[in-house]
Amino acid sequence: METKQQFWEEINKVKGSKRDYLNKLFQYVSEAVIRAAVHKNVKKDEFIIRAGEPCDTVYIILKGDVAGVDYQKLGKVYYFMDFAKMYIVGDFEIFSEDTNYNVSICESKDSELLAIPASIY
Repeated sequence: METKQQFWEEINKVKGSKRDYLNKLFQYVSEAVIRAAVHKNVKKDEFIIRAGEPCDTVYIILKGDVAGVDYQKLGKVYYFMDFAKMYIVGDFEIFSEDTNYNVSICESKDSELLAIPASIY
């Protein structure tokens, strides 16, 4: 994002309790986070996080839903958790000081996200 106004316009597109939560979370957001935040449109079934890859981005879910997935031995995808009520993904590993993501997460429908580098989150 280039300006604080752009950042808040994206946050304020969100409705209901998610909007309230994100407004409180980012109430004192730094200019560095704002400048580093990138708006992304992601298609259904596209992965945003893959287990085992370096934890380098936190995603704020503005619109849409994500799901946790696991690959079975025969290559089948198993959806094990619906993150529909989650507003942020990719932050668990930061707070637990893991260097790699622990779970793969993909979009369960077309979505809009804000991507923030983990190094400044």
